Amino acid sequence: MRLILVRHGETQENATDIVQGQIPGTLSRLGEEQAVAVGTFLAGERADAVYASDLERARHSARLALGQDHDRILTDKRLREQSFGVLEGEPVSVLLDEMRRQKADWSAFDPPGGETRRALHERAEQFLGEIAALYEGETAVVFTHYGVINALLTTLLGKSNGQDYDVANGSVTVLRMDDRETVAEAVNDTGHLPVEALSPTRLPNP
Repeated sequence: MRLILVRHGETQENATDIVQGQIPGTLSRLGEEQAVAVGTFLAGERADAVYASDLERARHSARLALGQDHDRILTDKRLREQSFGVLEGEPVSVLLDEMRRQKADWSAFDPPGGETRRALHERAEQFLGEIAALYEGETAVVFTHYGVINALLTTLLGKSNGQDYDVANGSVTVLRMDDRETVAEAVNDTGHLPVEALSPTRLPNP
């Protein structure tokens, strides 16, 4: 299977450093431009299936990218971002304070009322197993979030020097999978984004 992972376009919350998690999120003007640019990338690809997280920022990105073909999009709750519980809607600085209080990094962090990275990995891997069986030898496009893309990359490729992979808003990651190995054709590719549609580098802000 060829797997194309797309991170949603920038949201107003991304731009103002607000923790999103599983709140819907609203694409900014820049985020809408990024999603349209993803559509230009996908125009050169054969997509046998298109999935999206059911959170609005991912669904909206998928609709903009697919244009008139948006009726093809299948939504799946397992593609949602990690839940950050009571921290959702708060400034990222509040989340970082809670991480310091727990003396935890991203892998060990247990957000109050939310879910751990391990729980996120489990549902992402379950989704991956299902589509790998359904689309063997075909191409699946998945519009999702920072945390889910990192979970799948870690599962398939291992950790990137022990750190999260960079996954920019509107970026595309392309993986080729078979029974023997997974080959990364591209990771965090933003070459399809015009310079003016590149988001500023920020703290991890899913």
